[in-house]
Amino acid sequence: MSAESWRKAHYPVPAEQMLDADDTTLVRAAWQKWLGALPTNCKKHGVIYENHTIKLWGRGRAHRSTVLCFNSDTCPLCLVYSQHAVAIDGPVERCPIYRFTGGQCAVYWDSANDPMPMIRQLKRTLDWLKGSNP
Repeated sequence: MSAESWRKAHYPVPAEQMLDADDTTLVRAAWQKWLGALPTNCKKHGVIYENHTIKLWGRGRAHRSTVLCFNSDTCPLCLVYSQHAVAIDGPVERCPIYRFTGGQCAVYWDSANDPMPMIRQLKRTLDWLKGSNP
């Protein structure tokens, strides 16, 4: 397994290619990416997750190389609802997480080295979307 196998399993479509996707698809894609940061999934692909980043394992920090940073450039929701909001006429308040929680992704910062806060938030948002859009 490798960084490429991790990408295929957990980030198969780059966020910038999802600008026209519906909310459920966007949340699922974000959830899939964050699930990839779980230790069991990292181990399968020979990568690690630290400081919001998937990295190739190497001997010592100096030998680790970045595979993917978990930030607003790789989040399909952030791209659609904040970075490209003017282009699609959708401010951040229209983001499904914002609509569900009443605020932005505060748990992102709690997920720097443990993806579970974001995984739980995305799963709850996905369940809420399914319930509010049967």
